[in-house]
Amino acid sequence: MRLIKRILLVVAVLIIGLAPSGQLVEADTTPTIFVHGYRGTAFSTNQLIESAEAAGVAKRSMVVTVSPNGQLNVQGDLHATAAPIIQVIFQNNTAGEEVDSQWLAKILTMLHQRYGVTRLNAVGHSMGAYAVIAAAMAQTPVELEKVVVIAGPYDGLLGWNDKPHELQLAADGRPSLIRPEYARLLQRREHFRAKSVLNIYGNVQDGSDTDTVVSVNSALSLGYLLRGLTKYQTLAVTGPHAQHSRLHEHNVAVDRAMLQFIWGK
Repeated sequence: MRLIKRILLVVAVLIIGLAPSGQLVEADTTPTIFVHGYRGTAFSTNQLIESAEAAGVAKRSMVVTVSPNGQLNVQGDLHATAAPIIQVIFQNNTAGEEVDSQWLAKILTMLHQRYGVTRLNAVGHSMGAYAVIAAAMAQTPVELEKVVVIAGPYDGLLGWNDKPHELQLAADGRPSLIRPEYARLLQRREHFRAKSVLNIYGNVQDGSDTDTVVSVNSALSLGYLLRGLTKYQTLAVTGPHAQHSRLHEHNVAVDRAMLQFIWGK
């Protein structure tokens, strides 16, 4: 009888060890929302989401599509998995950072009212990163827990209102130029609610100190905005894979940092 029990125990251990790799490694009820940037589509965040699913830490369970007039179309259910991922898609993907921020705040309020969500993790790329930071200042009923922002243009965008090396940061992180989009965040900074922030930025190392779209200093100007408000850290990605769009395209360094920061994987 003892021998049979031991055999059954060994078999049980082997079965557990052979669980599918896509299975969640641990229960986590905190949803994570993914937000794309200017001219972005579902593809912009698909690969980031797929990296989380492949690691077995979360699963896409809801897609919120925002119509050009700001109406929300929700597909899926937050209760379908223990660690749900919410993907945001803006049909008008050139509306700009201020409108995107308002739409994202509207989504957070909807998630609270309809699904009882009180806390979220968030991942944003480019203007989606700006929108995440702005939404965290919008005094919605939802508090952000862990935030990963990638290539955010907080104080200027190349080819629009910034040039390489034009923006400088003082010793305390204050930018030399306060552009309108940065001024809006400065005015609201005291309302910021997120427990921790990882700011990932790119430098292709071609002498421009940019990711070809956002300057290093525009991305790093976030530090001055969030000083004293949250646990804040940065990660530089360098070389060809640090190009603006390539930061969200199965970028090993970015995927690894995101998985570790949000899920400890």
